[in-house]
Formats: sequence, structure tokens, C-alpha cells
Amino acid sequence: MDKELKREILFRGWNKKNKCWLYGYYLKNRGVHFVCADEFAIGKTWEDYEVEPETVGQYTGQTACKRKMDGTLQRGVKIFEDDVLADQEDKILGTVKFDQTMGLGWIIDKEGKQQALYDYTDRNDSKEAVIICTKFDHLELKNMVKKL
Repeated sequence: MDKELKREILFRGWNKKNKCWLYGYYLKNRGVHFVCADEFAIGKTWEDYEVEPETVGQYTGQTACKRKMDGTLQRGVKIFEDDVLADQEDKILGTVKFDQTMGLGWIIDKEGKQQALYDYTDRNDSKEAVIICTKFDHLELKNMVKKL
């Protein structure tokens, strides 16, 4: 008997080899972490799907806005764990965490206070949160600086 999933299960992780975010299914094999799309691309190796383990985050099932280069807001952008959210005046709200047991996303501010993610998402109004970055967006730069 087929059972339909109630929500989309999706993960994101940083691929160091190609310097890009990968989106898809998460798996760990022999200590190596991977995020793979539905289909493997011809000519790709396993290294093209390997991700940095600390960057793996789950999709919360909710969406927000993201500011485009021209300053307008793109709505319906998927929110993942470790995204950093702000209000529409660019005041930082906090970092997204996902509670596996409850299936809920939370915004954790710099003082450690929790706010329900759903209060700021899927609204289509001026109170909808804006994704400004992930806490890992400058990971490659940070690693280069550590080596200096």
C-alpha cells in the first residue's frame, strides 16, 4: 500500500569541490555525507555529490521572501535550517532551526530566544520574513582566512 507523504522532505548541503549548494536527498555512507538530486548526471562522480556535514540542513516546509539584486522581493523561497532571516526593514530575526520530533521550524535570535517560524512565513504581506543568507555563506572565505 502506497502512503503519500504529508510534506516535502528535502535537504541542502555545501559541495566544496564545485563551490555550490546541492539540493535533494541526504545520505551518509562510510562517514561521507551526500546530497543527491532525483537523478545522477552523466559524467559526475561521487565527489560532485559530497557535502560538508556541518552545512547539511533540512527544508522546513515553509517559504519566505528573498531580496533580488534589483531590491524587489521574490516570494515563495524555501526555508532551510541555518538560513538567516530578517524582517523587511533588514533587522535580523535570527537563524532557523528545525525540530525533527515536532516537524516545526524555529527562529533562534542572538540571545537564544525561540520564535515560531510560521509567524513569519507564507504570509504574502509586510510581516513576511526575508532570507538574507545562510550562516555558511562565507564558509569558503572563512576557511581561507584560517589558513593565513
